[in-house]
Amino acid sequence: VGDAVAMKRSFVNSIPVIGVNSWGAVHDNEELIEGEDQGRFPASYTAVPLEELEIDADTKKPKTMCLEHEHTHFILLDFGTKNNFHEEEVREFRIKLQEHLRTRTEAQLVSVLIEGGSG
Repeated sequence: VGDAVAMKRSFVNSIPVIGVNSWGAVHDNEELIEGEDQGRFPASYTAVPLEELEIDADTKKPKTMCLEHEHTHFILLDFGTKNNFHEEEVREFRIKLQEHLRTRTEAQLVSVLIEGGSG
């Protein structure tokens, strides 16, 4: 999603790009709530390269992912776990959010691109 936004940056500058993810699957999520910038908007967050993320021995995929810097907003769902993407629950939330936006707002266009994820 972030790559698509970057390609059309001049068009999307005024369009919110909302990422939805599990709080426990965000790399260094504590950085968003701790430190000298605590409670400030926008939050300060530093992404790391994919190759620096910890890899799960069983799945061979990263245990967490960094927030996509091309998004303008994030909805982080807290399931009370760490290193778990809660893919089905997040997918269900995205579907409900898309339905809400489609039926209850005056938006001219709502497009949801799903599953950028860990590859």
